[in-house]
Amino acid sequence: MDYTHYHDRVREINSELIEDSTFKSNPLYNSILEHVSYELGQQYIDCIVREYPHVTFDEIDGFLLMNDSLGAPKRYSYTIYGKAVECSSTSLRYIYHALHILSYYRDTGCKRIVEVGCGYGGLFLAFNYFSGILKVEIESYAMVDLPEVRTLITNYLNKHSSNIHIPYTLHDAGRFGRDVYCEDAFFVSNYCFTELPMELRTQYMIQLIGRLDRGFITWQTGFDYVPIEQVSFCKPLRKVEEERPQTAGEYKNWFVYF
Repeated sequence: MDYTHYHDRVREINSELIEDSTFKSNPLYNSILEHVSYELGQQYIDCIVREYPHVTFDEIDGFLLMNDSLGAPKRYSYTIYGKAVECSSTSLRYIYHALHILSYYRDTGCKRIVEVGCGYGGLFLAFNYFSGILKVEIESYAMVDLPEVRTLITNYLNKHSSNIHIPYTLHDAGRFGRDVYCEDAFFVSNYCFTELPMELRTQYMIQLIGRLDRGFITWQTGFDYVPIEQVSFCKPLRKVEEERPQTAGEYKNWFVYF
C-alpha cells in the first residue's frame, strides 16, 4: 500500500490546532482510517449488543461522545438499545475491538500492551475507557508507529488527557520494537501488521513479537494472500476465527490469537 499521501496529510494535520481540525473527514486520511461504512457500523452495533450485553447504552454512548468530539468525523444515525445516536462508525469499531481484545487479554495473565499501527490513538483511548468497565488492569501501553503518526497521536491524546489513566510510551516504527519493554506483554495490531511488506513483518517478528507473551491480530489476507492455515508466524497460534463482522471481500479477514 502507498502511504505517501497519508503521511503528507498527517503532516498537515499536525500543523493545525487539533481542536479546529477536520482531519477525520478528510478524504486522504479516510483512505487509511475513518472509512467504516454505515452498514458495517450497524454490524458492529449488532456484535456489541450480542456479545457484550452487560455494557450499557450510557457506557457505549459515553465513548462515542468522547472520541467523536475531535476531528469532525462523518456521523451516521443509529439506534442502540432503542435509543437514537449519531456517531462515527469507526468509533463503533473501536468499541467492539476494545471489548473483544480486552476480554481475551484479561485471561492471558499479561500486564501491559504493545500496539503496532495506532492510527490517531483511538484503540488506546477505547482501552482506557473500557478497561475500567471490564475491570481489566493494564500497567503500561507502548505504541509503535511512524514519526508523523506519533505526532498526531500525541496531539490527539493530549486533548484527551483527562480520559487517560494508562501510562503510555511512543516508539519509532523504524526500530521494530527493539526498544519496547516486553516482560508480561501482549501484542495488538488491527490490520496494520498484515499490510506491511513481508520483510517488515519478519523484522517485527524477530525484534518484537518473538519477545512478547501473547497477542491478537486482525489478520488481512488480501494484501499478500496466503491461506490462514499456511501462515508462517513466530508464535504458536492458539485460535483462529473469522473476523466479526467480516470486512473483507474475496479473501476473508481473521481474528488471530496467540
